[in-house]
Amino acid sequence: DNNTTQNIDCYIVKTSALNKRVVGWSEVFTQNQIWAVIEEKTGEKIQNSHTSDEEAMAMMTKAKAAFEADPTDIMKQLTCSEKQYVVSKYVRWDNTLENAKYLGYLDARELYPDLEPISFAAFVDDLLAGKAKRLYASKYVEMKA
Repeated sequence: DNNTTQNIDCYIVKTSALNKRVVGWSEVFTQNQIWAVIEEKTGEKIQNSHTSDEEAMAMMTKAKAAFEADPTDIMKQLTCSEKQYVVSKYVRWDNTLENAKYLGYLDARELYPDLEPISFAAFVDDLLAGKAKRLYASKYVEMKA
């Protein structure tokens, strides 16, 4: 069973978290560590390429200029968003616990010291066994053929 729902439920009942933002996390991994776990669990080698910070910034700048030149083009918008995400995650490292705390988020592990989130390795095991549940599944409508 995915523990996302139970974690959200316990955030809501904690009065110190009322009207506050809470960051929930289980482990802090680099992308290389994520790939290593997946490779270990699947026995498959992931083909990946590395982009320097300078290359990522240049690709973002180019994508932003292309989108600004034609803001009605959805593909240019998607490309711009993707390149901005790459810079945010891999160049500026915006997605850290330290940044969340700086922005005023409460740490779920400090609010709930007994909370034991599922490990990434256990999630991958569940995923490979077909047991992992889709997050926010109730928000999606299944497409019928």
